[in-house]
Amino acid sequence: MSNAPHKIRFTYVVPRELKPMEVHGVWGGVNDHGELEANVYTEFEALPRETEQIIAADGSLDHEVIPDGPTEIKRYVHGQLLFSYASAKSFHEWLGMQISSLEESMNLPGDYIPDEIPQ
Repeated sequence: MSNAPHKIRFTYVVPRELKPMEVHGVWGGVNDHGELEANVYTEFEALPRETEQIIAADGSLDHEVIPDGPTEIKRYVHGQLLFSYASAKSFHEWLGMQISSLEESMNLPGDYIPDEIPQ
């Protein structure tokens, strides 16, 4: 008879500086080491380099003037995830189950493809 344990306990260590991140997208693919590389990012409109404000006749600040120029979208990369084939398959399975649970809780059909993600 084997003395192997019938269960195992995992303890999670969460650093104090851990912050939730909103993920708008992912960029990556298979790297030279045969790992699946996923760079997760959040998109935001870049701040203008400078602005000007009109000074009213009484000396108070009036409305802000933003110089014309192209809108620039920045992608802030929060982290890089590296998956082996086995861990990528496991993550894929887990993510699929979580999406199914979310669709169920939102009463969405399984083949639902949103034009805009419901809030």
